[in-house]
Formats: sequence, C-alpha cells, structure tokens
Amino acid sequence: MTADLNLKYYDLPNYDEFALQELGESLEAAASSKRPTTLMVFKIGEVTGVIEKMDATTRKIHLQTEEQGLFKIPFLEIWSVEDPAS
Repeated sequence: MTADLNLKYYDLPNYDEFALQELGESLEAAASSKRPTTLMVFKIGEVTGVIEKMDATTRKIHLQTEEQGLFKIPFLEIWSVEDPAS
C-alpha cells in the first residue's frame, strides 16, 4: 500500500507541469477503458472503481465503486492511477 509506494497520502500532492500532464493522460486512459482503476487519494488512500466522468468544470473525477458508491475526487488530490489487473 502506501509503504510500498513511499507516499504520504496525508500530505497534499505537489505537482510540476510534467507530472500533471502525465496524471491527466493516465486518468483519460482509465476513463476511456471503463475498467476498474485504483486511485491513491489524499486523506483516503486507495480507492478502486470505474471512472464514470471527468468533470472539467468542477475539476473532479467521478469514480463509481462497487461497495462504497460514487466518489467525486478533486483532480489535484490524486496521487497515482493504477490498473489493478497489471
């Protein structure tokens, strides 16, 4: 989990321009695949679900999980994007 990634998910992520672009591309790929995706999120930790929508107006990702319902996660609070199948 976080120990493996060496992340402190209780600290708000700080991105440079390249990291933001890379994160955006990963989120777009996950959203278009409609496959379950694991996000590492600020103050939440790991959340796995399908990205239903990427709302540019509110800058939130709508992630539908099986057990916990819909999460609306601010883009800048996402640490990483992973495909759990890989």
